[in-house]
Amino acid sequence: MALLWMLNEDGRRYEVRSAGHSRRLYTNGVLHSQFNLKAGVSRSIWDLMAAPSIFMDYEKASALALGVGGGAAIRTLQILKPNWSIQGVDLDPIHNDVAKAYFGLCDSQVNLITADALQWVPSQPDHQFTFILDDLFSDTGGEVVRAFPLSEHWLEHLQRLLNPQHFVLAINTVQPEDVKTFQGFFKRHLNKCFILTMQGYTNRILVSASLDVSARMLGEQMRSRKEFKGLRFRIRSL
Repeated sequence: MALLWMLNEDGRRYEVRSAGHSRRLYTNGVLHSQFNLKAGVSRSIWDLMAAPSIFMDYEKASALALGVGGGAAIRTLQILKPNWSIQGVDLDPIHNDVAKAYFGLCDSQVNLITADALQWVPSQPDHQFTFILDDLFSDTGGEVVRAFPLSEHWLEHLQRLLNPQHFVLAINTVQPEDVKTFQGFFKRHLNKCFILTMQGYTNRILVSASLDVSARMLGEQMRSRKEFKGLRFRIRSL
């Protein structure tokens, strides 16, 4: 892989590398984003994070991406929903800079904020987003881990930010116990719940929706779109 850019700062090493048409962001040796410049999507797990937005047929809406990294999931969301306004929040200002400089997040409809999501989310007004993507990860010992455990307290904060009548929430996790936490919380609120997985990844994309939708509907819509052609994914209801 060709090295396009590198920075060592405050004990952290950042690299942007290219492999064919793929552009990748590594922080401390951990892959934080991958995007295929030719395809216009990531061709990887980040596409699954944005995919549930296709449940929603709104021409315009507000979306929130918690955890920007290099912006791969946001780029896919832009392809799927080009007229949506998107707010991205990342704790690392260098991630936001890289997302703009190397992954093309320069659109006026995308606003990137440097903030700690744990503090930022509780401070925001209610019911302002239709779609929320939680991809809050960090790196520990060369491994990628969630920035903090998924809890019902955190899910309550996310639910408060969502439009109660029409929303989709997608959360990326690698922890099996998070599935039970997620399912238990949203089943009590009578929301539909799904899980998306992809061959070659341990990630689980947990999805909740207030809409009358099903896992089969999402799977069929994804397979019918060119953006997801060739992705080896599975989806099932929780």
